[in-house]
Amino acid sequence: HVGGDWYDAVAAPADRLALVVGDVMGRGVLAATTMIRVRAGIRGLLTVDPSPRAVLSAADEMLTRDAPDQFVTAAAVLVDPATGALSLCNAGHIPLIVVRPDGTSDALGAESGLPLGLGRLQDRAVITGHLEPGGLLILVTDGVVESRSHDLDCGIERLRNLAVELRDG
Repeated sequence: HVGGDWYDAVAAPADRLALVVGDVMGRGVLAATTMIRVRAGIRGLLTVDPSPRAVLSAADEMLTRDAPDQFVTAAAVLVDPATGALSLCNAGHIPLIVVRPDGTSDALGAESGLPLGLGRLQDRAVITGHLEPGGLLILVTDGVVESRSHDLDCGIERLRNLAVELRDG
């Protein structure tokens, strides 16, 4: 089976790193071809302005125009490795997990707003955070945390616990 999940990491100006993870609605050839177009479009947008709000706003317009029958969840992050500063914009996607060196963790972007491509352009919130030296930033798609045996929140909590355990292990 093919699907619409993807991730990307792109070097950004000022020695920053732009990260994007996303998931196109559905499975099969339509989801996969939409994913290819969305991923390529977002990769191009990152070269113009890598700020997460700008990237997801432009991607929202692109999807509304070019794939009106599809919607996409996505999270865009801009990280400055020198300072640990990060900014995140989330469009209906799974929260990002930050694991600190002391073993505590946070889920960033849980209140994420609507997916891309719903026909109403969103004024997306930007969340800021800090990635300490030795910390981990985890971006996943819903397939990692979804299960028929538990709800999504439980899956996210299990991911947080596993990330802390593996980091310390």
